[in-house]
Amino acid sequence: MKPAPLPVKKLGIFPQCRVVSFPPHRQSSHTCGRSRFLRSGVCEALSAHDDCKACMDAGLRLMQIVRRVPALLNFKRMTAFLFSCDNATCAVPEAYREIFRGSEDALTSSEGWEPGSLNLSQGFAMKFRTPLVHGDVTRLLMDFAKDGDARWSRFSLNLPEATRAKVEDRHERPYRAVLNQRIAEDLRRHPALLHVMIHTSAVTDGMVMLETPVGAKLADRFVAAWRSRLAAADLDVRHVSGVESSPLAAALAGAFPAERYAQVRLSVSQTFFLEGRPWRWETLKKLLLDSLVLVGNEMIVVNAPESPSTAPC
Repeated sequence: MKPAPLPVKKLGIFPQCRVVSFPPHRQSSHTCGRSRFLRSGVCEALSAHDDCKACMDAGLRLMQIVRRVPALLNFKRMTAFLFSCDNATCAVPEAYREIFRGSEDALTSSEGWEPGSLNLSQGFAMKFRTPLVHGDVTRLLMDFAKDGDARWSRFSLNLPEATRAKVEDRHERPYRAVLNQRIAEDLRRHPALLHVMIHTSAVTDGMVMLETPVGAKLADRFVAAWRSRLAAADLDVRHVSGVESSPLAAALAGAFPAERYAQVRLSVSQTFFLEGRPWRWETLKKLLLDSLVLVGNEMIVVNAPESPSTAPC
């Protein structure tokens, strides 16, 4: 019995020449049998023959395509992703519950946390298979994104200094330390890192905001590509470049090189999560996750260090 023929696809600019697709463990060739693939996936274009002009042209084109293969096959290695969520919860440690007695409604409102932010952050972390970094207490106890006395709310500002120092040691400092450690480690292992700081907003309605800090060219490029894909799905999405970052975001941006560390603030209207409008929450979440995967793939070659095998042709 004859083996089933391998699938055939046409080259975009040379439709007259067909290239046989093949699994990694097998060799295959052009239909004329002269240009062959090695098992490593590198093209050995033996196009120095005169009897097949189509294969000569296709061989040159294949050399251009295959030089990009290492970057495409190693996209997870090329760009790292980090997702963080400052205001993930309205939880209050037992030791501090007394100061919120009678103010439970404030805790569970958007003043105490950002509804939907943790759910969205967990979705991103699962999609990209990376650990999530998130806050573990209500921002009415301490707002991790701020500095100095601005971190304390009207409830926690009057806590004794020793008590506030304990909150810093147990909650704020570990959170900031993990962020710094993750960024440093990812940049040590990868050429570039995209850090998405995830928020939900009670102020906007049916909108997605993508914000980047001043001078963040790599972040701007990521966001431009991401916004384009989201807008194509008829989502109300806006990109604001050069925004004034929170003290936490500014500290991180100042500690790591902007040409490798891309910081993006994603803010989604809480109407999606709380009211299911103008889109169902799960529909929006799937679009955000899937579109960022595609953007990450598109940015691989741009971020990859140039070498004989990955440099653009």
